[in-house]
Amino acid sequence: MVTRHSCQCHTLDILFAGLGLGPVLFVLVVGSGFLSSWTGLGDQGLVEDFEPPPQGSNATTILYYTTWFENVVAPLTGYKLKTCPGHGAAPLECAFTSNKRALDQAHVVVFHSRDLELAKMPAARPFASQLWAYWSEENPLYDHRSCGWYYRFKWWERQCDKVSLDPERLALFDLRMGYQLWSEVVVSYIHPSLKQHTDRPMSPSWQERRNAVVWIANNCASFNKREKYIAALMKHYPVHSYGDCLRTMPGKEGKVSEEEILKLMSQYKFAFAWENANCADYVTEKLVHVFISGGLPIVDGPDDYSPFVPNNHSVIRVSDFAGPKALADHLRLLEKDQALYESYFTYKPPTSHYHPAFLAADLGQDIGCKLCRAVAQQRVEAHAGRKKVVQLDGSCTRRRWDREYYDDGTMSSGPAELWIEEWGFGSEDLVLWAIGVGGMLASLLLARLHRRKHRLEKSTR
Repeated sequence: MVTRHSCQCHTLDILFAGLGLGPVLFVLVVGSGFLSSWTGLGDQGLVEDFEPPPQGSNATTILYYTTWFENVVAPLTGYKLKTCPGHGAAPLECAFTSNKRALDQAHVVVFHSRDLELAKMPAARPFASQLWAYWSEENPLYDHRSCGWYYRFKWWERQCDKVSLDPERLALFDLRMGYQLWSEVVVSYIHPSLKQHTDRPMSPSWQERRNAVVWIANNCASFNKREKYIAALMKHYPVHSYGDCLRTMPGKEGKVSEEEILKLMSQYKFAFAWENANCADYVTEKLVHVFISGGLPIVDGPDDYSPFVPNNHSVIRVSDFAGPKALADHLRLLEKDQALYESYFTYKPPTSHYHPAFLAADLGQDIGCKLCRAVAQQRVEAHAGRKKVVQLDGSCTRRRWDREYYDDGTMSSGPAELWIEEWGFGSEDLVLWAIGVGGMLASLLLARLHRRKHRLEKSTR
């Protein structure tokens, strides 16, 4: 005969059996990924078949010690030799490799931020004059967060280190390769050929373009809370969102190709080029896409846009308006007044009104040659006794648009004071905290059920 007590005990036995399998499965899954990280990515670059540079070569040797988003940058079995212009000096011979066996002879060793594991870095420099370069094209806030294990589902495969906001760790490096214009090696999202696109006549014309703002973004957890402002703007002016964040238009989900982005943007008078963080010099391909498509960019990012835009009247700055309603009123004015709209395009021929900072910006994309020249210059300075280290980029501001937005289209004067941000937490941390608390409560409940099971067993004997 099956009693209520025996049924309950049987249910608890099944529950505990399943619970016992959980840690086993976790160890199997995580362990397999952990082992693959040490036998795969960790040893990448240790290739036996290695050819050193030709004897007598004076080439500057550049070793990419890590991958770039898990992609090998330079040859693994030898070198890629290249002659780089010296920019006023003699041409430079440069040799690029990804083989770690070149460590003892490399003049510079490059570490990419998102593939960097401090525990797997060389224990020491094989010679004092060897330079180490820190390579990051992301803003430091994003780089810092992206190294958290909660950001990657397969966090056990590769655990990058949070270097971007740590002055002591940054001081390990001598050169910065990044978007910051003060970097020794500027790696900009803005291609030097952009002027070829901005010089072209507007096509389609003002009459053919739709009266709305187009926005394509999948990140709805930005550091500056741009999504809060855009959600408020939607109440006063049409925003056609094709991305996963605040989507208002039909279409496929997920990442949109560059070709699709340009095709969509070319249909609209206005397009958002709104960065996910406000950091000095942090301007990404979003702005390039708008200029190529021929529309009028609505921007928010660094305080100074002069090196990245044709002139100061070639974009609409969100920060110039008192709130979403004021911006909406300005857009409605532009959509009805062709001459006023086209006043933002005076950089196009025949006037060609370009800002000198835009024309002078060194935004070339030949990163290898830039690095080679920087290494040569740094070696000269080191020989003269001047040693530099990578400095912290503290220019980023958080939560610029984390305001109170009112029905009349105005907003509060400053960001809301959220303890979650003040204490350095983010939404991902809250999720982890909730999971942790939930796990502890579940453990307490199971322990209580376990004790109850034993009491029931004793009472039925």
